[in-house]
Amino acid sequence: MKLSEMIGNEKIKLQLSLAGQAAKLKNNSMPHMLFSGSPGTGKTTCAKALADLQDTPYIQAPPESFKNPEAIYGIFTKLDYSGYDGEGNIVEAVRPTIIFFDEIHNLPLIAQEIFGVAMENWEVAVKKKHSPETRLHWLPRFTIIGATTLEGKLSKPFLDRFKMILSFQTYSLEESIRITNFHAARKGYDITEDAAACIASKARGTPRLVVRYLEGVIDATVVLNRNVIEVDTANTIFDLMGIDSTGLLQSDIKLLKALYKAEAPLGVDNLSILLNEEKTTLERRTEPYLIRRGLMIKTGQGRLITERGIDYLQENGHVEKSLGLSFRTQF
Repeated sequence: MKLSEMIGNEKIKLQLSLAGQAAKLKNNSMPHMLFSGSPGTGKTTCAKALADLQDTPYIQAPPESFKNPEAIYGIFTKLDYSGYDGEGNIVEAVRPTIIFFDEIHNLPLIAQEIFGVAMENWEVAVKKKHSPETRLHWLPRFTIIGATTLEGKLSKPFLDRFKMILSFQTYSLEESIRITNFHAARKGYDITEDAAACIASKARGTPRLVVRYLEGVIDATVVLNRNVIEVDTANTIFDLMGIDSTGLLQSDIKLLKALYKAEAPLGVDNLSILLNEEKTTLERRTEPYLIRRGLMIKTGQGRLITERGIDYLQENGHVEKSLGLSFRTQF
């Protein structure tokens, strides 16, 4: 997908386009970039589109694999060395490689240290064979783009190397509808307005979920031998997936019910045991959306359901209406 085709995040796209144009004019690399934001909001897609726009090599690497210097040196051998003299000076047109790390907060500290030096000085210290001494090797220009949901886990020296820190937000309903229509057209299907709105409304403002849900509805459309994606097909699929009319999953409802039944704020450890879910799943995927919806809050004492959360459970028949919930309904 081209950067210009991406829907939403207009200011981010403009900043990236300007950085790319400036790098081309200066015959140099773009600044190192950190993409922060919720999972599925287009960070990886944006990095790939930027590499295509710049016509530069693109390497996507798992950050967990860089546990020793040898692994780090290995990726440096994959950079584009054309356009430099023997001492690393730029003498012709260069094509700085983009190295993309998804969940860059998982990059080991030793890798943050080595990459951090290379990102600023364009060199790396390599130990000589059978000797404790090191020698410096020059490196061609490159740009590291890191996607993260946990920016604070990066060491400060490494974080300081990123001159562009861009925050990807969840998408509006209107943008999500446009994304639904765009991907339906790319796959060769017509889609009704109601069906596009239905799919978009369940996707939590996340393009990744738009595409995932759309593909499930397309499969059902094919099986039904229909030429148009219709809302009744979408509703049937969402019912099978256990997604309610407001976009909540069964796991979301289980969490809200656990908070509703609790007689005191619950910590994430207790919730993890009660729901049989990993803590990281709760903290990174389930809770953020429920908090954005105003259905729960996090306090110093633990998690609490809000009045809106209680109303949701009662209005949708998940719990019976009752009194005596004053400690929760004050929020």
